[in-house]
Amino acid sequence: MNNESISILKNAIQQKRIKNQQLVALQEKEVEFLEKEVEFSKLLEKAKLNNDDCMRSYLSGNISDQEMQEAKAHLKELANSFEEVRENIKFITQTRIGLNREIGTLDGEVTVYRSLLCGELAKEVYEEMAANRKLNEKLLVGYSAFHQSGDCDRSWVRFLTMAFNSPSENDLQAAKDKLKKDHELLRD
Repeated sequence: MNNESISILKNAIQQKRIKNQQLVALQEKEVEFLEKEVEFSKLLEKAKLNNDDCMRSYLSGNISDQEMQEAKAHLKELANSFEEVRENIKFITQTRIGLNREIGTLDGEVTVYRSLLCGELAKEVYEEMAANRKLNEKLLVGYSAFHQSGDCDRSWVRFLTMAFNSPSENDLQAAKDKLKKDHELLRD
């Protein structure tokens, strides 16, 4: 894998971490504003009831014009605050959707470049095995014998699956862990 691809992969991984941190912070803000929305909703409902009571009292002559104006101003202030909180929630939701899209795009980019890296690592192993003449000779002699054995399926794949046991889950997990340890770009 060339240095440019490795650089792109490292950058994508770093950007994904940053975007995930931003998403967590945004979700915390969203919860905070949702709680404010509930609080303002309750306060607004109480203020509306209080405003209705003030209007009745005002019409009955029990409160002054100034008290009535103060009740209306309080109601309007709460309504404005409530609307501001709702606008913030709408903006946060749009931002969260955008961040999730960006994270999804970065996930795809990371997956593609990791796949390329794994393909190149596997190719290196194949080439190393192919360069091992003794191993090649033994495989060819073994395959020749297998091919002449009369087995109905005499394919190369069948020979290899008979010659080599499939790795156990523990062996496979240990190999994956070693691969991640040796190649930091495969972690995460």
